[in-house]
Amino acid sequence: MLTEIEPQQMQHLEYLIKQSLNGHHFLFEKIDLANILKSKPSKNIDFHSAETSREAHVLLCDLLGKTTIEEKNDFLGGLDSRQFEILVRTYFQVIENTILKSHFVKH
Repeated sequence: MLTEIEPQQMQHLEYLIKQSLNGHHFLFEKIDLANILKSKPSKNIDFHSAETSREAHVLLCDLLGKTTIEEKNDFLGGLDSRQFEILVRTYFQVIENTILKSHFVKH
């Protein structure tokens, strides 16, 4: 289990974020994203807990540790619904934070 993001995985994450900023979320099915992102977070997941934060980090690192799209798709397919929701919401939180940081408004 990968627990740190290595430089190569960081480059891959940056690539995925750039693609996502352009609306290309090729790791996820549109219907899956819509179902998760159009609703409130599941009540059984505390997104503010340290445990969920650690789990999100591990899931994201494990995903980035896969070298091919096929491996990434197999990894995503092996997640239960709770893990998948945590990963998707974390992934889009990273994208949202990237957008906010890149559109800094000076006062």
